[in-house]
Amino acid sequence: LQPFWFAKGLAVSLMMRRAAFAVVLAFAIGFIAKAELLPERCSSFHAAGKTPWRRGEVGAASVAKDQVLLQVHAASSIVSYGGQTAQEVVAMDQMAAQHIASFFSSPVAVAKALGAGFNAIRSALSSFSKQDPDIGEGFNALGSNLFSIISGLFPADVKMSAQFRDFQLKWSGVLASLHGQADVLAELDSWGKDGQIDNIVLALSTAFSNLAGAARTSLLPAAGLEIAKLLFGLRDCLDGAGEGITLLEEGDQLDGVRSVYDGLKAAVDDLVPGDLMNDDTYSAVVEEASGSLAGVIRDLLEHVREVVIAHVCWKRTEMRDRIRPNMCDEGYTLGNNQWCLPADGTAGSARRAQCPAFTDSIGNWCYLDCLPGYANLALHCKQMCLGRYFVDSPLLCGSRRGSIAFALLEIAAKTAFAAATQIGLVEIVAHAGLVIASHMTDVLQAFVDFARPFGHANCPDAFSRMNQALCDEFR
Repeated sequence: LQPFWFAKGLAVSLMMRRAAFAVVLAFAIGFIAKAELLPERCSSFHAAGKTPWRRGEVGAASVAKDQVLLQVHAASSIVSYGGQTAQEVVAMDQMAAQHIASFFSSPVAVAKALGAGFNAIRSALSSFSKQDPDIGEGFNALGSNLFSIISGLFPADVKMSAQFRDFQLKWSGVLASLHGQADVLAELDSWGKDGQIDNIVLALSTAFSNLAGAARTSLLPAAGLEIAKLLFGLRDCLDGAGEGITLLEEGDQLDGVRSVYDGLKAAVDDLVPGDLMNDDTYSAVVEEASGSLAGVIRDLLEHVREVVIAHVCWKRTEMRDRIRPNMCDEGYTLGNNQWCLPADGTAGSARRAQCPAFTDSIGNWCYLDCLPGYANLALHCKQMCLGRYFVDSPLLCGSRRGSIAFALLEIAAKTAFAAATQIGLVEIVAHAGLVIASHMTDVLQAFVDFARPFGHANCPDAFSRMNQALCDEFR
């Protein structure tokens, strides 16, 4: 019996060692996944003077972590996933990664993938760009549309695997976590109410980073890296569009166009193999994808326009009602042309008539006080900022702090645009050396359309006109 029990003990010992190794392997994979350094949330307009984050700047460290993850993942064939050994899973993962990478070797395919991603962003903006943003609906739309694009990049047999289902669960988990992330909620709420472009860019940037993290730490890390490149490329484009709009609002349309183009170019650099990076590739992607990117820019600008119109109004200026001087001293009677003449039998010379005590004497007229809600301003009545529009300035009233400054900046930008559009923004961009950027005709048209005046409404007048009978009494 001793050989039997010895053999039995070896089998049990071997099983225990394998189980222990599996546990250690799982911890190793989890540790490396957690050690993954996702990019910091930043943008050139969020931190003045700093360049927006580009994936390539930390790409070497990130790729190194992915390679280590793959090596640990393939270290032993004793661990199985859904009936497959680790080596089989790695082989499937590498095959899927090569399939996706080959897809991105075509500039037209890259442009179509980016264009579909821009449409996914637009599907979310329709929910986020509200006074009270529907955050759940927005992230659900963004996530489902992006995953539809990503799913189409995988081979059909990989999409049937347990590893792909694991990736899908991680993706859904990230979307659910975004619904409760405090900084993201605050940024989306501010975007909906104030229309500050950096807030929506930061919120969506966080979403792209977290979703990319889910792809890179899934059980298909090599394919996940290719997916992360697409998500980071979309984030590059969004960063460029946001910075471009910020510059546009300040009247710097040329640098605004440059920023949009730089973001799109960075996305191409992320996705296209190095040997295909040339002007022909950039031009092909720009011509194919810039129309959808222009749609994103138009949606963002339209919300900015709506917010500014809603929160700012022009002060009304009214003429002050006035009468001629009609008060004479005792012993005098009012004659023609506002002169007081001595009464019959009274010695003295003619005197100028005086204004009633409740009026202001200015020149040859007596000006009545303005109605409630208006302030006396020399010969005019200037509307006061009251009620909903309580923020005061010389020309405008606002319903939010900072809204007036933004509106004045917008007015200044329009003045700058007036001269630029006469020559043609396309020619200006081309003359500045941005020849490929000048082909973004839809983007340039969105910038030109932004030059139209916002058409702020007059502030509401809650008070009736001055009682005309009061004036008639003294005319």
